[in-house]
Amino acid sequence: GTLLTATSHAFYQGSLQSTGEPFHMAISGEGFFQVTDPEGQVRYTRAGDFQRDAEGRLVNSQGHFLTPPITIPEEVTETYVDADGRVLGAPANEGEAPQLFGTVQIASFANEDGLVNVGENSFVPGIASGPAELGAPGAGQRGLLRNGFLENSNVDLGREMVTMLRTHRTYSLSLRALSMADRLHG
Repeated sequence: GTLLTATSHAFYQGSLQSTGEPFHMAISGEGFFQVTDPEGQVRYTRAGDFQRDAEGRLVNSQGHFLTPPITIPEEVTETYVDADGRVLGAPANEGEAPQLFGTVQIASFANEDGLVNVGENSFVPGIASGPAELGAPGAGQRGLLRNGFLENSNVDLGREMVTMLRTHRTYSLSLRALSMADRLHG
């Protein structure tokens, strides 16, 4: 017979799509955004579809807060996230430096395959993943941030179809072998 022993996640990068949205971010390379759900659980995701909530905090589409938290006042209308993760706002007066509202940290893991899927495109550390190591984008093995971009799915439909056909063929051969064994002993 057959038995499903494990599933794995492919954490390689998908293509990047420009959205022009000021708080959308994509990681170009390895790493995860750290977010906190409303119950206080820290999660990790590659989905960078952030926006400002009613209180000015950056949250993703599930309402999970970017961690460490970044709050942008309502009166700030022009913002930018640079490749180093700094969230900047247009200066109040000409000639002044941009306002810094916080810095986006990128999490990396010793073994990404050890992460546990908790749904909503987010993960928590497992025993095999090791703890999250936070750092600036571009530091160590962490990727750089691309402002105004989102990462598309990294699913390769051709490869998945080939895998499905191989699995189907293996299952069919197993059924034939069982049927032949049943005829011989029956």
